[in-house]
Amino acid sequence: MIGKKTGKVVGYSARYKRCRKCDVAKFKKRLPTKHKCRKNWCGSAKSMEPDMIVEILKDAKKKDTPVITLIGDDDCTAFNRARCEVDSCLEKVTQNKGDSDRIKNSLPSVVLHQFGNHDGCGDWCQMKNKPTAKHRNLPWGADLKDENLKKDLLKVFTDLDPGKMSKLDSSNPNESFNNTVRSKAPKDKHYSESGSLAHRLSAAVCQKNEGYKYVAQVHEELGLSPGIATTVTAAIRDKDVNRKRTVAKTKEFKLQRLKLKSQRSSETRSHEIREGDTYCSNVIADAQEPDLTVIPGPSEDNCEHIEKVVVFYDLETTGLSRQSSITQISAVCEEQEFNRYATPTQEISEDACRVTGLKFNTATNELLYNDEPVSHKHPQQVLLDFIQFLMSLCASDKHTLCLLLITIGDLTVSYYLIN
Repeated sequence: MIGKKTGKVVGYSARYKRCRKCDVAKFKKRLPTKHKCRKNWCGSAKSMEPDMIVEILKDAKKKDTPVITLIGDDDCTAFNRARCEVDSCLEKVTQNKGDSDRIKNSLPSVVLHQFGNHDGCGDWCQMKNKPTAKHRNLPWGADLKDENLKKDLLKVFTDLDPGKMSKLDSSNPNESFNNTVRSKAPKDKHYSESGSLAHRLSAAVCQKNEGYKYVAQVHEELGLSPGIATTVTAAIRDKDVNRKRTVAKTKEFKLQRLKLKSQRSSETRSHEIREGDTYCSNVIADAQEPDLTVIPGPSEDNCEHIEKVVVFYDLETTGLSRQSSITQISAVCEEQEFNRYATPTQEISEDACRVTGLKFNTATNELLYNDEPVSHKHPQQVLLDFIQFLMSLCASDKHTLCLLLITIGDLTVSYYLIN
């Protein structure tokens, strides 16, 4: 148990279901030798946490330091048991403090924010003052569109208890302490049948409360000299921990962490596309042959001598979905232009017809642009012509990098058609 304001461990306990010496004596059918038996639990592992919390609260009450508020999650009955056995006035906080009425009115805006409706958003919403901002955790940073999904999410958030959510806090200090315990007693090593686990747990508590200097303090308590190397090493490690803790709280560090996360995600998607089918459920059992073709990555040789060609291109489609069929590809690079019409494989929607001016007469197999017939080809042939146009822009005697600039909506359609 960790204090909210101090961040120190104010109480800890451990449960042992077995004792090595007792088990060995039982196996050899003899009485165990005199020892300090660590076995103190016979129940299930799930019931350990509530029992330990009640024990810690009772010890704190005996020392005239009663606990008034308990912060924790809802995955056990520790709070209910504590109110029955320790203090009926104990208050439960479930991992954000605030006004319950304000939270109740703001819950729908959490969902509507993801769908582009920012009327009910608070000061936390950047898109109210900056409409060009993008979502960080949505595909392509774009708003969600599915109305059925919106209804389901609104129903989920409506059922939440705002009174309970107004008393939220964090149990992160406990997770940090658990990480320290793992460094002392790894889960792949079995220490819980002897006193080793108790000593390792105590060492983790001392490190949490006092830092690495606890080793020297233990030596001094035992009347031993800690040694210069021990003292210097502890001071260096404590200084490093404090520095990292200070840096981790800065805005620059958090922004850099988000930037690196986005870069890693982008690199992973790029590699997965180039590598083809490598790992997924039932990839061998599927009837369709897996794609084993590997697309080579960009070469880093002679990067300084690469000539760049910028091409602006745009697509017109039969509709607004990703599965829409291409009806026109246009591109421009300096003074060179490219424009081809493709035979639509789907019916052109009224909205697309109103925007593009393209219609298709199935009776005469004519594609009309502003009611004037234009020549059109199969979409695959149009794509091949576009590739040929791009190749013509690259000089054969030079390393040329062709940069294609397109809107996000057209990019998703292009990606779907290429796949």
